[in-house]
Amino acid sequence: MISLVMADDEERICRLMLALGEWDDLGIKVTGTASNGLEALELVKRENVDILITDIRMPGLGGMDLIREVNQVSPQTKIIIISGYSNFEYAQTAIEYGVKGYLLKPINRAELNDTLRKITEDIRKEKRRTSEVQIIREENEEAVRRARSTLIAALEANPSMQITAQQLNDYYYFRFAGGSLIVLVMELDAPADSFDSQILRVFWERAERILASQLEPCTQDLVMSWEGSRCTCILACKDGGEKEAVSRAREGLRRIAAAQGMVGAGIVSMGAGQPAREPEKLAASLEGALKAVKERLIRGNGKFYTEDVSGHTFSGASLLDQFMRDSAFALELQDKDGLSGAVAKLREGAGKNAGIRGWEVLELVQQAGIMLLMRLEVSSQSAKRDDFLKKTGYCASEQALFGELERFAMLLMDEVSRGREDQANQPVRLAKQYIRSNFDKPLTLELVAEHVGLTEAYFSVLFKKENGEGFAKYLSSVRFEEARRLLRETPLSVAEICQKVGYNDVKHFSRLFEKNFGVTPASYRRLYG
Repeated sequence: MISLVMADDEERICRLMLALGEWDDLGIKVTGTASNGLEALELVKRENVDILITDIRMPGLGGMDLIREVNQVSPQTKIIIISGYSNFEYAQTAIEYGVKGYLLKPINRAELNDTLRKITEDIRKEKRRTSEVQIIREENEEAVRRARSTLIAALEANPSMQITAQQLNDYYYFRFAGGSLIVLVMELDAPADSFDSQILRVFWERAERILASQLEPCTQDLVMSWEGSRCTCILACKDGGEKEAVSRAREGLRRIAAAQGMVGAGIVSMGAGQPAREPEKLAASLEGALKAVKERLIRGNGKFYTEDVSGHTFSGASLLDQFMRDSAFALELQDKDGLSGAVAKLREGAGKNAGIRGWEVLELVQQAGIMLLMRLEVSSQSAKRDDFLKKTGYCASEQALFGELERFAMLLMDEVSRGREDQANQPVRLAKQYIRSNFDKPLTLELVAEHVGLTEAYFSVLFKKENGEGFAKYLSSVRFEEARRLLRETPLSVAEICQKVGYNDVKHFSRLFEKNFGVTPASYRRLYG
């Protein structure tokens, strides 16, 4: 609906216009009337007014002054003036101020509605144009935002990516005009149940506003992209502004910490890569930032870390060899305490390496888990590997990291144990399948043992151990199970059923049936058939 306010110090004029206007047909809602200019101005300020009809001469604030004020506070409002012939010169001046309509007193129905119709058509056209422009603007802004965010995704997917300044600006809509580029990575460490997607979105949007405000004085541009608990930022520093940018980012982290309460017990850490003077080195800055933020694993979260360029090197080869020997021995013996000990020894060995960095500890643990997985014959290796890497990637401390390795090792031990049990049970399962398929034939322990590839003596012991009853008893139970079904469901004679379930002597069959079920076969049929 189009909103309208009318102002005239003569109440009867307002009542007359209310009666003459075709409001419903025109799609107009009269939101208020005023007896003077001040009241009309307050209505315009308070309401979203599309049309104002006002007299030229009014007490308090005259029509001309009202028009000037309305043009200031609500320039989109269309104004229609009403006046007598004696005020025509005022009307001419008002039209110069952009007034869209002029009505002479006494008000004429046709003139009033014709004027309103023309103005409402103009208003609707303007609103359509404004809406279309807004949609186009929003679509363009969204397209630019998506293009900018794909820069980070592209760098993460291809660490060796080479990008030029022109590609950075033209393809990714980045504003880089010299200076240097720095990548920041923030990690939010919180309990798993805190990672609600909606809460994370609101949190990272707030973090972006804080960081953008903090870095604005020393940067040309800032792009942020987040997924889950990680947020990556690329900032273009003004020439010579690298130190100030790092200092301001550190302060930004402190301010972001104040907003962490919305994600429960969440704590944010930040890592900064080395400044890249050329865009071609942007991927290296990202790699450095990712390594820097992992320093929280051994030095604590909630802090700001910069990439370590000291040249220190760490080799975990000997630690991994020892872990594989210890864990293999524990797995062979199904020794859970021994497996826990292997993990503890690996952690202790890593801790003895002075200067070891957080990302190196993470790589050590991930390599240990993957090597253990590859050595064992377990199902769904790819899925287990991906799950392990994902969970260790979320770890926020060294303790949690090695705890995840121990959990993974125990999971593999359990699966190996089940596999061994299944392997031991396989001959028994094959034997049962063979018995159920051939119980109507003259089966013997020797024949079935030969079928599954075992000696008669060993098969007899294994079958009883795994099945809880001996071969002969199991064969008998299968045969009588089928005999009862045939007695219930078919008209076959007892002699015929005896033959079908593998017995040749009807009397012997009947005696065994009565011994097992307390009734003769014929009585069983009468009772249950």
